[in-house]
Amino acid sequence: MPGHDGISSVTEILAPWVDFSHIDPAVLAHAAERGTKLHDYVAAHLLGEWIPRVEAEVVPYFDSFKRWADMVEDVVSVEREREYVCDCFGYLGHVDAVLRLKGDSGLTLIDWKSPILESKTWPLQIAGGYWHLVEKHSVPPLPVELQRCGAIQCRKDGKVARMREYTGNVPNATRAFLGAASVHNYLKERDVGRERGMARRGQAGQEQGRDQGLAKHGEARHGMSKAGKP
Repeated sequence: MPGHDGISSVTEILAPWVDFSHIDPAVLAHAAERGTKLHDYVAAHLLGEWIPRVEAEVVPYFDSFKRWADMVEDVVSVEREREYVCDCFGYLGHVDAVLRLKGDSGLTLIDWKSPILESKTWPLQIAGGYWHLVEKHSVPPLPVELQRCGAIQCRKDGKVARMREYTGNVPNATRAFLGAASVHNYLKERDVGRERGMARRGQAGQEQGRDQGLAKHGEARHGMSKAGKP
């Protein structure tokens, strides 16, 4: 479904290039639920909130994140606080985190991942769609420039999470993603136009049928009136 005010999300724009058909729907749904819980725990941890209990299945992934989180110097934003919107290319996104890592002068854009295998769309999502949103459409503007971006893969065995860095992909990934967003929005607007056209034609047909029915009714009454004259 379209996002806020009909604007599509980064995930929706990249959906045609993501294929989960080989995965059992029940397994996929369970993994998505686990991923959502992990994101909630990670956000709470970064915001310094008290976490009363972590569900057993998520514990190793969360421990994996916490071992990596020792690298974090400062938190600029987390997903639950901010929605980024690009009006010029017509899309929005919820960026998991923008952080300053120890030893870096700039900021790092992060997306938390729990799948073992890397998806081909991750660079487009993170170094393309998300990078453009954060760099160009942060409100208020970033305190310092973005320096790096990547996916943090939290591990099932609880060992320190792995960072897949996509900083080198930014120029090409941004061009590719914005092109995909333009095509997506063009096709969406075309489909909306077709639906409106069909609705107008259907309404016109109904009005025409009603007018014809009224005309026939009038003719019938006129004929009856003439037949009744002496």
